[in-house]
Amino acid sequence: MNSTVSQQVSALGVGGAAGAAGSITATGAISGTGTNTATGAGATTPVVSSGVAFTPSTTLDTMVYVPVAATTTGTVKITMGPSTGAENTPIPTSALVASSEPTLSLRVPGGWKVVVTITGVTVTIGTVTVVTC
Repeated sequence: MNSTVSQQVSALGVGGAAGAAGSITATGAISGTGTNTATGAGATTPVVSSGVAFTPSTTLDTMVYVPVAATTTGTVKITMGPSTGAENTPIPTSALVASSEPTLSLRVPGGWKVVVTITGVTVTIGTVTVVTC
């Protein structure tokens, strides 16, 4: 590497200690360990009722997958928050068309509550799946 490139690389903090977490080597290779959740990730299927708050995980962030089914028309709304579950509305009231079965997903911080609210005579919440992140 010529001296100008070496100075530029040094000024950027590149080429630090070999194998340092999150470092870029002088050759441009990125090193670092990242986060592997494979050994700790788990999936659960809580029972969810319309309008009732549930906590996907008390300690870990989660991905929550909410399938809903509408034989006729209806609506679905999902709120979440740290105390009541109604502080934020990531999925505002949305119309469901007849014969639809969408699955809605959202990431929920650890300890937060989620409220799924459906309306319509033939609208149901399917088996909700919670996967830790």
